[in-house]
Amino acid sequence: FRPGLIYNPGIDRYMLMISCPHTEWKWFFNDNPHRASYFAVYESENPWGPWSEIVKDRAWNTDEDRFQPRIPSKWISADGLSFHLLYSCIPRGPYQFNIHQCRLKLRK
Repeated sequence: FRPGLIYNPGIDRYMLMISCPHTEWKWFFNDNPHRASYFAVYESENPWGPWSEIVKDRAWNTDEDRFQPRIPSKWISADGLSFHLLYSCIPRGPYQFNIHQCRLKLRK
């Protein structure tokens, strides 16, 4: 589904966010209420890769239909280590606006 790519100047890396199904999937919730999806973030020095995985959450889509993760560039801290993740979801009603604060820990 709609991957998101952002440049994080604080860590001098491109970050790619994806959310994908990892089982049989149907679009409408009523047709497939227990569908599963995962969320992953990758990093690279270049916007074309090669990519290294930062995190993969295989249970990202629990009781909600979460999709289209984004990191707005204005919501990245100056050091690049914290940011806000923006995504949409449909828990059991209309689309909702969701924000999660995230923090990176750099490997040496």
